[in-house]
Amino acid sequence: MNHVVERTTSKPKSMSVGTDAFYRQNAHSYFERTFGVPMEHLYRPFLEELGEGARILDVGCGSGRDVKAFRSMGFQAFGIDPSPELLALASANVGPYFTSGRAETFKADAPFDAVWACASLLHLRRAQLHSTLRNLRDSLRPGGVFFATVQVGVGEHVQSDGRQYTYYGPAEFVDAVIESGLQVFRSWETGDAMRSDGPRWINVLARR
Repeated sequence: MNHVVERTTSKPKSMSVGTDAFYRQNAHSYFERTFGVPMEHLYRPFLEELGEGARILDVGCGSGRDVKAFRSMGFQAFGIDPSPELLALASANVGPYFTSGRAETFKADAPFDAVWACASLLHLRRAQLHSTLRNLRDSLRPGGVFFATVQVGVGEHVQSDGRQYTYYGPAEFVDAVIESGLQVFRSWETGDAMRSDGPRWINVLARR
């Protein structure tokens, strides 16, 4: 991957062991379930803020779906994810644009024009959110665009499949983004893209 380097060598205690295990053990089924989900309703407001050929970092890229979409539209998109199994599937189906990395500790060797963190930060414990947001802010060039989604709700919960989920109120998450040093210019809620009875999502656009 051009201009993307993961410099940390120690594994942070950022995502639960159960979360990591879920994505390692269920990589193929997760890929099949998410790779074709239409996300244009979120791509549009994000990409409207970017210049032609902008460099995008997809944080928690999973199946590689969004990197594929961004690249098809002429952007230089790269993805990071802690799951080697998902990274292998993404690379095989999209291209050599992926590397191992976590939102909490990832360091790039050149700043990005935009960071896209779609449905990935919800796996952090609440106590890790602020430092992670600051780390992602530092991955952006001045004026760079930040986008994130988390689920609406209260508290933290480990699901029956072992994944850690942390929920936020809209104002709570917006305040956390602002406190990280980013300037929020839009926030809104949407339904779930995968099922009509799914959770509500908080979407935030901000600028460094």
